[in-house]
Amino acid sequence: MHLVQAKEVPIGTIKEAWQMKAHGAAYLAEKQEYLCIVQVDSDAVLCARLDDIVQQVITQGVPAGGKDGAGKTYDLPQHEPYYELCQSTPEERRATMPPYVSTSIFFLPVPEMNAILKLWSIAVDEAHFGPKERPRKLYAGYSDQGILNAILYFKGITPIVLDNNLVSQHWIHGRDKMELKDGEFWNAGKRQIAFHSVGQSPKFWTAPYIDYVAKSGNLGEVYRYWLSNLFDGPCGLLKSAPLSLLEQRQSDYFPGVTTPHLLREYRARNHGDPAASAASPMPSPI
Repeated sequence: MHLVQAKEVPIGTIKEAWQMKAHGAAYLAEKQEYLCIVQVDSDAVLCARLDDIVQQVITQGVPAGGKDGAGKTYDLPQHEPYYELCQSTPEERRATMPPYVSTSIFFLPVPEMNAILKLWSIAVDEAHFGPKERPRKLYAGYSDQGILNAILYFKGITPIVLDNNLVSQHWIHGRDKMELKDGEFWNAGKRQIAFHSVGQSPKFWTAPYIDYVAKSGNLGEVYRYWLSNLFDGPCGLLKSAPLSLLEQRQSDYFPGVTTPHLLREYRARNHGDPAASAASPMPSPI
């Protein structure tokens, strides 16, 4: 794992979360060391291998993301600045509504998307959602996701649309019953790819998520899996310190997060009942 801090990325001027998704992707693509970039939001966790999706993205040369909503229209004059950014004309607009995909877990083929990623980086720095003090705001769209979907539309690129239930989980996290079988999560006979605590759901790391798990009835093993990744994963906290030290120095290891519930839930769900843990082994952390 190689960590690059936002201030070290030599692309872009606004280094906040939504902007950095675009700047980071453009930065990695520019290095020309990858065939595919996979972006995963901090409130999402992978639970399956991605080989098939990655290969499809590389083969087709277009990005892929989970379906989010019924599509999007790009009316004038709100979206007019995109014509100049994307070097397109009103005559080139598609008659059909394009798909609208989530960038929560997003697959980007390199080098096919390099030019698009540069436009994405430019546009998020001058987006409507930018900081109040930003004097120049040209590009409409909700977050980095809205900006990228608009660019794809004005450049005539149709992304691969993945199943929202299995990938990005917008507004449905906790709705579906999950089956843990042979170390994999299954959802109505389909292999689950990721979990995303988004929409009506509290974030995985917050105390209210515990109540959400209880009310849902479908997230007990999902929460245990997330906790296993947090503590036991390849970059888990227990790789840097024993559990006793994490408990003693919570403010150092969990800056800005109220953590007693995380340590308590990890102990209870992974060590408090060994028989239950043995009966339902977690998938290997991704």
